[in-house]
Amino acid sequence: MLFQLMLLTHVSSLTLSEIETMDSGWISPQYEVSSEILLDIADYGSTIGCDQDSYVGSHLAFIKINNEEKWRVVVVYLDKIVMFQEDSDPRTVKYSFPVDNIDFSESGRYVVLSPPQDENRNYREAIRVDMEQLETVPFDAAIEGPFESGTFYVLDSGAICFAKWLDWNDYNLRYYFYSSDLSDYFYYNAEYPRFLAVSESFFLLKDADGLHCFNDRGILWEHSNSFLVSDPTLTDEACLLPLTDGISIVKTLTGIEIAKISEIESSEVSGVLLQSDEDEIVILAKNVVSSFLGNIPIVSCDFSISFYNIESGMIRTLDFPVLSETVPILRQATNNSVLLQIRNRVEHSSVFVVIDSNGNPYFVSFDSSSGINGSDNFNGQKYFQLLSSTENRLLSINLNTVMLYNMRRL
Repeated sequence: MLFQLMLLTHVSSLTLSEIETMDSGWISPQYEVSSEILLDIADYGSTIGCDQDSYVGSHLAFIKINNEEKWRVVVVYLDKIVMFQEDSDPRTVKYSFPVDNIDFSESGRYVVLSPPQDENRNYREAIRVDMEQLETVPFDAAIEGPFESGTFYVLDSGAICFAKWLDWNDYNLRYYFYSSDLSDYFYYNAEYPRFLAVSESFFLLKDADGLHCFNDRGILWEHSNSFLVSDPTLTDEACLLPLTDGISIVKTLTGIEIAKISEIESSEVSGVLLQSDEDEIVILAKNVVSSFLGNIPIVSCDFSISFYNIESGMIRTLDFPVLSETVPILRQATNNSVLLQIRNRVEHSSVFVVIDSNGNPYFVSFDSSSGINGSDNFNGQKYFQLLSSTENRLLSINLNTVMLYNMRRL
């Protein structure tokens, strides 16, 4: 391990308008940031694919062990899966077929692998690997005929969901839900499904009939006629639903509404729910405006980050300046900080910004490339940057290098 002090640009302050044009990192002078190189992914195995299009599957997580938070990195190579974890030796599980689809559970404990479809479009060699117990379990992904959708989802309980087409002429899918021990399954027929979201223990599906919440034993609740402005945010505790008449917060287990926010109006809303001593919701509201300068299309975006306290109903909003070439994406929120991705629409690059609860940026990490990481079929790559929930630590993959940043206010 190499430990070093970050040597980045120090200026007194930056606005997000200045940050969106940056191509290097930045640290607020009010903070000290040190970095530790944890590993180079390329040193531990062979990549999947050819030299021109080589990649690995990777997933970042922070987990709790004996009330202490540890970082975890799980990497899928050409013939093995390796789990790297803080204060632990790497753990390895071998596999022996070509990989086409990969999914990771939220904690990285479970990994699902499937090969390319055979001539009958079957995925009968699909496996679920438990990286904590080093156990591999095969399961049948061609239930009731050929498998068609090409996407798997796995929960931290070990439960698995995947789908197949019912009718090629209509956009109808049958979703199969395997129990956590893979001994049983049930299915749900969805008409015009829009998305499927997952948390550690639940699946949330939106289709033409409304919203449907499942665990590995069956459907828990349904909301019909849910007119969503944008996709919901799902955690094990609560679900944020951006509706046309406001933002509804419902309990994930029961579907019962626990709060309604009507103060935020936006063309696009995304949210991150915090579970802390005082349950808060961090909401990113974006208004995207398109116009023309002659024949040149101009797209601008203004946005706000709001902190809403469920118990008191109090809301605090931070407004940010218009961004002309980039799109803000709310990636994560902890008790102390918000992780924001500023994605360039033209250059397809990203700047990750850590913002304190007062709306002040204090750390900027420039993502120049995802290196050998990257495949549209790898659902588990939810994060290339991940904030610790209990400490000011940031786990990051840039190129092939996994970094850990420790951030401390002076």
